[in-house]
Amino acid sequence: MADTGRIARNTLFLSLAHGASKFFSLLLTMFATRILGAAGYGLYTAGNTFIEVGRVLAGGGLDYLVTREVTDDSEAVSRVASGAAAVKVLLSAVAYALVVTVVWRLHYPAAVLHVVLILGTIIFFENISDVADAVFQGFQRMDFTTRTMLVSSAAIFVFAAGALLSGLGLVGFVTGITLGCLVRMVVGVGFLRRRFGRLSPKEVRRKELRRLTRAAVPLMGATILSLVFHRIDILMLSRMVDEAHWGYYGVAVRVVDVVVLAPRILATAVYPQIRLAREYGPPSVARLMTASTRLTVVSCSALALLVWIFAPVAVRVMAGGGYEPAIGALRVLAWAIALQAGAHMMVRLLFAADRERDLLPIGIIGIVANVVLNRKWIPILGIDGAALATVVSYALTLLLYYIYAARSGYRVPLWRSSGGALIALAAAAASTYLLEGESLWLRASASGAVWLAVLFLLRVNVLQELREGWRLLRRR
Repeated sequence: MADTGRIARNTLFLSLAHGASKFFSLLLTMFATRILGAAGYGLYTAGNTFIEVGRVLAGGGLDYLVTREVTDDSEAVSRVASGAAAVKVLLSAVAYALVVTVVWRLHYPAAVLHVVLILGTIIFFENISDVADAVFQGFQRMDFTTRTMLVSSAAIFVFAAGALLSGLGLVGFVTGITLGCLVRMVVGVGFLRRRFGRLSPKEVRRKELRRLTRAAVPLMGATILSLVFHRIDILMLSRMVDEAHWGYYGVAVRVVDVVVLAPRILATAVYPQIRLAREYGPPSVARLMTASTRLTVVSCSALALLVWIFAPVAVRVMAGGGYEPAIGALRVLAWAIALQAGAHMMVRLLFAADRERDLLPIGIIGIVANVVLNRKWIPILGIDGAALATVVSYALTLLLYYIYAARSGYRVPLWRSSGGALIALAAAAASTYLLEGESLWLRASASGAVWLAVLFLLRVNVLQELREGWRLLRRR
């Protein structure tokens, strides 16, 4: 069966790595929003969104493939990693050219094009770094990933914040981020060479490149669709509202991205164990998935409720005054935290079961729904409409993940793993309207009591979930 102690250990390492990364990212956002202003931060948000799409396009889903093959065959490190790196370099060049061309042809402001031209180089740096991380994940050595992220996060903050404080503006800001990502690549590849030796170019053969490329096609399509799905709201907003509202929405998205770190960490740590648990049959995988998903969604529904209640405080701390329009969007996007908790776990299940091709129809349906809803609601509700369209689309895709997993032979009960926590979140959020005008802490206490009460009525034992989480953390 799955080694829960190893899951806990990897979770701790990833928590430290990503926690430090998000901490520095939050500090940097606090500098950027205040120094660049809403319009300047909006220009950065638009440009960075295109870079994120380009980075995933260049990645081609190869990271999951590397992790999977290294997990199955530990002797294949040099061959697989070298081949994946070669494919990624080629795809990075294509992605960089494509992103720059799209931004230029769509006549975005010159500042957005400048951001893309400079920041686009991280497409190369980050994709090579991701190969090293994928190898470490396959060997369940997240401690190497932790060290790399600690160093690179500090470097990004020092370079980018230093540029802002020196008066170098948006161009200096993105240049500092680029230098920090270069540091990450150098450190990550250095750890990889120290642990596994030099990856020789002789290992890169045409046959291996063709095999990796063919295997990555469904993964590439799935990961690209996934990112476009998650960022289509920003891309559509950038064509329908002004730069300041790009910045308002960017702040709301940044807060949610930080909180969504929690399910992402656990899903990443559990993935190798899901892969190994297949040896014991679908029932064993289903038990592991049900327990892990329930713990993740219950925890994240509590985080989502906190974001819902303390949205004004979060926006004020993150961006200062002048960003009040972000509060409504953040409250709506808080739902994405709980929905993505379940989605992250189910996506890892489909990858572990070699069913990544199932992510293609799910992604297409999600994007179509998101585009249709955004076109309908943004003109009426502005950035709140974009947030609402995104959350509704998240709910639809989460349901589809469960359906496709069941069709693949891995039936994870929706109610036991996610349903109860989502209903409790809905009831608790609704209760805050009954106390409109009361103190923030009273509303938080009352809604928390409602959340616990509904979970109790639905027979979701929060204390038992916490004890299970603590037991996992204590085991080695």
